[in-house]
Amino acid sequence: MFDVIPTDITLDSNPGYSASPFPAMVPATSAFLKISVLAGGMLLACPVLPGQDAPPPQATSSPPVSIPVKLDISRRSLKNFLTDEAALSPYRSPDGTIGELTGLFMIGSGSVPYAVFWDSLSCRLLGVLDITRPGEAESVAPLPPSGGDETVKTAPSPYVLKASGPAQFSGPTGSPATPVYFGFRLIDGKPEFLYTSGPLAVEERIWLEEGGTLLKQRFSVRDAAKGFRILLPAEWKERVAVSAGTWKNETLTVPAEAAGEVILTYRLTDREPEPAVSN
Repeated sequence: MFDVIPTDITLDSNPGYSASPFPAMVPATSAFLKISVLAGGMLLACPVLPGQDAPPPQATSSPPVSIPVKLDISRRSLKNFLTDEAALSPYRSPDGTIGELTGLFMIGSGSVPYAVFWDSLSCRLLGVLDITRPGEAESVAPLPPSGGDETVKTAPSPYVLKASGPAQFSGPTGSPATPVYFGFRLIDGKPEFLYTSGPLAVEERIWLEEGGTLLKQRFSVRDAAKGFRILLPAEWKERVAVSAGTWKNETLTVPAEAAGEVILTYRLTDREPEPAVSN
């Protein structure tokens, strides 16, 4: 179902599935993680095979190239920050309570003000947090009254992106399916998540570019003979550019010939205001 590059190392896998569509992946029990604590408590996970030491860096004579943002990757449990009912559905227990986000992937860098969250339960990008903005629970004092009116200033959400709506993946007919997570691997330092959504076998890679101002989300989907669809929240569409596919409202339809690679590029910074036109 999947073509797995031999040099890729599996850092995590779903222990609940003995039959995996990733037969060439190294079992999670045969690889170790070297964890480094970075500034701000971020954890950096580096794979080290048993009996092997990490090779020392070697000098190369390659010409200089653009250096991508070096990512820090950790897994942690957080209070569920989602607010949309459809997005909360996978986390709702039979008694109606909302569970916390357990084992959430957090992707970021000490050099950028954003934290990216991806969850293996719903197999989706849950949000991007701007750590320079005040939290949603923090109140903003009202402005002084003017002319008898009191105006309350509302702080913007600290989340540049926050998931809403049902699962983002569906087949060509638009029927969503419950995703099944299998694991992740690192490709050139970028996390790539492996899961299925109905008959679709999905490889989803996430990274930051342009000093952290752009978020890249690359999908490679197998067994998509008739293509597939990606549903985005309306607020996300305002920030995204795509490498393939056609839009209808908030649904991106990707044809079969482009299913091997489609890249979504999200602008994380706000647009500069239009200059005022003087008469």
